[in-house]
Amino acid sequence: TYEVGFNFEQEAWDSIIHPDDREGVNAWRANIGAGGDAMHIYRVQHADGHYLWLENQVVQVFNDTGDLKSLISIQRDITQRYQHQVHVQQQAQLLDLISKPIITTDMNGIITYWNKAATQLFGWSASEATGQNFDDLLKIVYLHDRSEIIKELNRSRTWDGNGFILHDREGRQLELYAHSSLIVDENDVPTGIVVIYRSSQRAHEEYLMSKMPFVIIEWTSDPDQPERY
Repeated sequence: TYEVGFNFEQEAWDSIIHPDDREGVNAWRANIGAGGDAMHIYRVQHADGHYLWLENQVVQVFNDTGDLKSLISIQRDITQRYQHQVHVQQQAQLLDLISKPIITTDMNGIITYWNKAATQLFGWSASEATGQNFDDLLKIVYLHDRSEIIKELNRSRTWDGNGFILHDREGRQLELYAHSSLIVDENDVPTGIVVIYRSSQRAHEEYLMSKMPFVIIEWTSDPDQPERY
């Protein structure tokens, strides 16, 4: 009752369940006695009018003869956690729209995110890749000292370059250019790494283009006025 600002009986509780969730809650309750799931997530309305996401856990209490005696219902406010999960899912959907392969790992190198472009390039689906060790899955061969990459990431929070060979699901070698960034939490503690890949050849061409001198030409339709450079 503390979490939603009311003190009431079951009927009052039912009245504040979000209309879109009532059918699911009733079906869940009916299934508990038959050995159904003891946990359900749904919305209830707070006294001030806004809705909370609750995780409702039900504990069955049996008597000495093994018969069901009562049910203990425990509600926990998970609004912030749920909203964070929705935000993460929305971000993941946006990343799936990006044409470049994007992979994130935790600080132990375990893959935590793998977008659609990564699947198209490397061959593994997100469900197959997630939870795998990054280096092991892609059979990465580092042509330089890997520890230097990690040092640079920790120092500047980013690292750009190549100097490694990756392998796709069929065993084909891929030479790619990587842009890596450190992921930190609200306390600025590193929690993972995000890597965006692109073709080494294309990245090299873009780099050369950025270093080339350029000329601005101002054209004029007046035949008596020369072009200015």
